[in-house]
Amino acid sequence: MPINWETDLIVPQSVLDAIRVLQSQRSPFFSSGVAVLEEIDAFGRGGNFVKRKYSAEDSVHGTRITGDEQVPSRLGAHADVAPVLRRLRLRTFIDGEGAAEGGLMSEDPGGRILQATISWWTRETDEVLLACLAGAFGTGGCLEATHLHDVTGSGVAPGKLTYSGVMDAAARLGDAAADLALVVMHSRQYLDVVKEAGARASSVPVGSEPFMTETFVGPYKVVVSDAVPVEGTAGAADAIYTAILCGAGSFWSGVQQDLREFGGWNARVPRFELSQSRHVAVGITGLSASSAMPVNPTNEQLATAANWEPTVSLATEAGRKSVRVVGIKSGASPAA
Repeated sequence: MPINWETDLIVPQSVLDAIRVLQSQRSPFFSSGVAVLEEIDAFGRGGNFVKRKYSAEDSVHGTRITGDEQVPSRLGAHADVAPVLRRLRLRTFIDGEGAAEGGLMSEDPGGRILQATISWWTRETDEVLLACLAGAFGTGGCLEATHLHDVTGSGVAPGKLTYSGVMDAAARLGDAAADLALVVMHSRQYLDVVKEAGARASSVPVGSEPFMTETFVGPYKVVVSDAVPVEGTAGAADAIYTAILCGAGSFWSGVQQDLREFGGWNARVPRFELSQSRHVAVGITGLSASSAMPVNPTNEQLATAANWEPTVSLATEAGRKSVRVVGIKSGASPAA
């Protein structure tokens, strides 16, 4: 019986589970607990946006029951809204490619395909998270006034990121800074922090990979990504970069439709064309997609400041601390 490539490419649940687990381990956001995958009934109902109850903003300690009506900042009074992102990955397998590689594909092809799939979708998710942050911290963004620490200064060249600059940025959250887990920075910023005299950015061996190290600035693990927001041309002397401090539960996400595959043979090339699709919702805890957010937004639209608004009141201490992301705007040494 011939295979119908249009309908019979069903990804087994065991493979989906393996991809989800390995992807969460490979992503620094998910493996550190900064991003959390949630199971919410609304994910399975379709639609272009997903709402979930937000219950992190609490009242002050020692509130007495007096019979007076409580203010809307009580637990469960808010709901974060995130857009559903429908993403596609197209892959091709050209006839004779395996022979050109000397038969390399014959050595555990399933394993190679699985690892490539995990790597691609992990990068896709991490870039989406950084795009959301770019919108929140951009000019006119909802976190620009309360959660952005600017060290660029007023000189001709923007100030560089330093060890103390990271610590000062964390101080914006007060005692909630203890819940911050990692700092994402551009490679130019990373090199400046490592070179800084007296900064003592520490590097420790990775247990399973003795020749690899992880860098920390104070208690915060450093993640290097050139996908962070950049104003101007990266590497230029006047470029401005936005590093991001992230705390536990800073992001929430959920799967509306898990990985699906569709394939077909293109005889003209000839090649086999395989596409993968995945529908996920991603949001920043304490922020919601505004009415300006388009359906199924691109990364550029996620990075648009007008498309995000606060779910909680950032004027209150509890609301401000519950949004556990802090941006650090700085310059960097130009590329050689």
